[in-house]
Amino acid sequence: MALKHDYVFADFIASSKHTSQLVQFYFTGLHETTPEYGEFANNLLILAIGLEQINDEGQNENSVIFDDNDDDDYSAVLDVVNRIGDFKQTLFDLDKLLRKLWSENRGRGNVWEKLKRSEDVVEVRRLQVLVKQHARMIQKTLNRKIQM
Repeated sequence: MALKHDYVFADFIASSKHTSQLVQFYFTGLHETTPEYGEFANNLLILAIGLEQINDEGQNENSVIFDDNDDDDYSAVLDVVNRIGDFKQTLFDLDKLLRKLWSENRGRGNVWEKLKRSEDVVEVRRLQVLVKQHARMIQKTLNRKIQM
């Protein structure tokens, strides 16, 4: 997989916080939520929690995810990123799209409704799928740890 970003260990917790901020700013406090909107927000929260769990696992000296076979921290991080996907690029793309739609809407109204009606609906769907895939792969990676 060709990564568009360099990764360091701190990216797991930083991306977890960034994801939580996206949910808090763009996905909460709206009364007219749709099941699709709710699922997207839930998957973002699952991703945020999973990234935090990976960060916590990296602090564990008996970690199975970050094992002694890796020559250095960079290799260990890349191994995990290769399993879960380029989450930083996904979050970058999502942040960019949400900011664009928010500014077009001048901060008024439901950004989710704007997303559904925008010409960017294909991009929204792509990002939804990627967020769900990253979250699923994080859980598989963490479950691998439990099963060993």
